[in-house]
Amino acid sequence: MGTVALITVASVIIHKTQGDGRLMGIQKGILENPNDLAINIAINFPLALAFLIGEKGALSKILWAGSMAVMLKAVVATYSRSGMVALAFTLLICVWEFGLKGRRPMLLVTAVVVAVIGLGVMLGTPHYLARLESLAFGNIQGANDHGSLEGRKALLMASLRIMAEHPLFGVGPGNFSGFSGFWQPAHNTYTGLGAETGVPGLFLFVLLMALSLRKTAAVRKLPGYAEHANIRLWASGLRAGLGAYMVGAMFATTEYNLFPYFMVGYICALYKIASVADKATNAKPLALTQWNPRDTQDAAKRNEPARIR
Repeated sequence: MGTVALITVASVIIHKTQGDGRLMGIQKGILENPNDLAINIAINFPLALAFLIGEKGALSKILWAGSMAVMLKAVVATYSRSGMVALAFTLLICVWEFGLKGRRPMLLVTAVVVAVIGLGVMLGTPHYLARLESLAFGNIQGANDHGSLEGRKALLMASLRIMAEHPLFGVGPGNFSGFSGFWQPAHNTYTGLGAETGVPGLFLFVLLMALSLRKTAAVRKLPGYAEHANIRLWASGLRAGLGAYMVGAMFATTEYNLFPYFMVGYICALYKIASVADKATNAKPLALTQWNPRDTQDAAKRNEPARIR
């Protein structure tokens, strides 16, 4: 989480862009692409919020709050439509999880202020607003869309067709772009995975995501969830992050990237920690007052181990 925040801040400062002005990540790899950078920000934003709420020091809170503000700005600067959809979804979950269920009225007020400011920024950025409108209306003037909506529809239909023609094993990981003749990924994690690995591969992936989301709900049934504030924070943060990913994955090719599987690992670790915390809380540790020095002295005379009452 801290790495994503650091890369985002550095990317905004350096402001490396593509030819159409879209912000790129400074790191070579999956965070360099504007869409991948934006969806990573959307996934990690609720985790940053969990850090912000959980921190005790004023300086740490200021650093996390500032990083989150830069992360919001970066999503707008990427002009990523899939990233904005994922971010909007994760913000709604954050309001529900941290604000309403967590009973934090100040967070609700902050969310309203951020929403108003964000709306003002989008209205003041005609190019980005046009790109968002192109999600529904296609290549409208000023969007620099270059037929993206029509192209994505064609890729979607091609991935569904290939999945229907090769339902058992697909055409092989990474082979969709060449097999379809478009020389582009499917821009949809679910249909792209189905085309390349077949229906069984798609089923296992969706099952993994669904069970992980279900596990965040299972954490809440453990006594450790009620007794430890950090467990409650991370349960909400991971639930929001995974929800954001599952939505954003419908508009991006992410099935072979590591970050969704990191989320699954974090959720499993949280469940294990909550279980251990429960056992530690309910255990009855031996109190020092149960030891009697006279028992030790008597046992020493008899050459026997001391007994604990």
